Amino acid sequence: MSDTSDGVVKCVDSTSTGLLPGDAADRDEWCYSGKRDSDGYCKGKLANDNCTTDYQCDVGLYCNQTALKCLSAGSEGDSCLYSQTCKSYLTCYNSVCTAYGSLAIGTIVGGSGTAKLCSTRYMNSATRACEHGPTLASAMYQNTSTYMCNYTYGTKTLQDYPRCGYVANGSLLCPPMEGDLESYWAAMVNFTKLKPDCHVKHQYGFCAHAKKLGCYQYTLAVHALYQMDASTYIMVQNVPSCVMNWASTDYWYPKCESSSSTTVKIGLAAMSLMVLLLIL
Repeated sequence: MSDTSDGVVKCVDSTSTGLLPGDAADRDEWCYSGKRDSDGYCKGKLANDNCTTDYQCDVGLYCNQTALKCLSAGSEGDSCLYSQTCKSYLTCYNSVCTAYGSLAIGTIVGGSGTAKLCSTRYMNSATRACEHGPTLASAMYQNTSTYMCNYTYGTKTLQDYPRCGYVANGSLLCPPMEGDLESYWAAMVNFTKLKPDCHVKHQYGFCAHAKKLGCYQYTLAVHALYQMDASTYIMVQNVPSCVMNWASTDYWYPKCESSSSTTVKIGLAAMSLMVLLLIL
């Protein structure tokens, strides 16, 4: 069967869990629950219904493993056991539902916290402090594999080898580092502040329901997530037009209207699906 929940017709393994509540589906059987609402979105069990897994519960709910009931996921500041006990646009940090990118530079990320809590999305692995990450200090495109890519990190200079991609002229690429991608992370954080109404399994709040917040904002966030994955970033920089048309135009996605009524093209969608799987 196929799934069009993200605007793209794609195959869905009939032996998998199926589409989550909040995802768009053309048929009831494509949904994990086997049911859709009147708008064509998969729906799950309601609050206080019996459950055994989060997949069964509707948008904004999780399956409490003590009560075996679908209960409301926590809002920012609420207590939590793990990230799926919080709304999809939040993460569980030190037992509290916490917004992504909410920790300022210099803040020590304690416990099981990750760099995604930092406003810069970079955490010093030694001190566990939120910092500005390394930035590219040399030309992005190189013509020889013996050339080393230089990066600036505070007062230090770091080096790495250039990488290959689908590059038309045979040049190599010095990939961007965390410090170069801060603006993309800011776009992601701004999207989560819109509080997308998604199933708790959808990290950052990516789902069909999220597009109701505005296709333009959704597009920016998908683009940002794509750009922050270094492996896919490398593959589509300075590439032949046939590759770029496949990866970064509306080849995969239809046009949508932004909040300002200007038409924007949703690109990078097929790659974003892969990136989501890598990050989750």
